Parts: sequence; structure tokens; C-alpha cells
Amino acid sequence: MKTISQGHGNQKCITLWFTEDMAARMDRLAEKGDIPRSRLLKNLIEIGIDYLERADKVGLVSTAVLLRDFGAWCRSVLRCSEEPRNGYKVES
Repeated sequence: MKTISQGHGNQKCITLWFTEDMAARMDRLAEKGDIPRSRLLKNLIEIGIDYLERADKVGLVSTAVLLRDFGAWCRSVLRCSEEPRNGYKVES
């Protein structure tokens, strides 16, 4: 990772890649908040890291990962299923 020292203090430059759709969603939110996209992302990442560090202290990180993976599995099952088993139609 590259460390930037001119004009940015002692910060590291980290490059992230997103889909066009995700970038457009970020741009809409940043514009709504009247902040640059980079500030929006920095805010979201800082909040996420703070949350994960607090959750880790009480043992919830592994539970959160399990729930995330379970949610992804459920979405994949619903996408693959032509007719949901409970009789309800799922709309996205």
C-alpha cells in the first residue's frame, strides 16, 4: 500500500473497485448528503470498522459472518427457485 504524506497527513491510499450500479448508488447518496463520494465511503468504512471492533469484543463478529452467509444462501435459493415453497411470491 502507498502511504501519502504530502497534504494528507500520514494516510494510506487504498483503491477499491465497484460495479457501475454500486458507483451510481454511492454518487446519489453522496450528492444527497452534499459530500464527495470519497467522504461517503470513508464515513461508511469508519462506521463499519467501529461496529465490527465492538462486536468482536463481545464475540459477535463470527455470528455476524454466519448471518451474512446465511442471508446470501437464502437469496441464492430464492433466485433459483421458480415457485417458493411457502406459497408466497418474493418480489425484488
